[in-house]
Amino acid sequence: MQKTPRLNNDNPFRIAGIAMIVDRRGVGAQMVARYPTQPSPVPLDPKDHDNPHGQEDQSTDDLFFSLTSSQMAKLFRAKKSLCGQPVTLTVNGTVFCWRA
Repeated sequence: MQKTPRLNNDNPFRIAGIAMIVDRRGVGAQMVARYPTQPSPVPLDPKDHDNPHGQEDQSTDDLFFSLTSSQMAKLFRAKKSLCGQPVTLTVNGTVFCWRA
């Protein structure tokens, strides 16, 4: 029997997905892949004090999936000043991490 994934109380983060952005000369930035293509709900731990009724809170989790391909490409395309550097951006509780 496979266990249902749950958030670890010690770590409030989970990976929502992965996207690949390319910036081609003369074409511009575009998102070439996003996985998964739609959110898969991960139940929160019902014993979590911030979630007393065991309900899922997806109010901020869907940001990765609600941004359009062009918005993702514009936000996360490589910038010369950040080349080779790890970068994080937090928007409404969703943390985006990438390497330019």
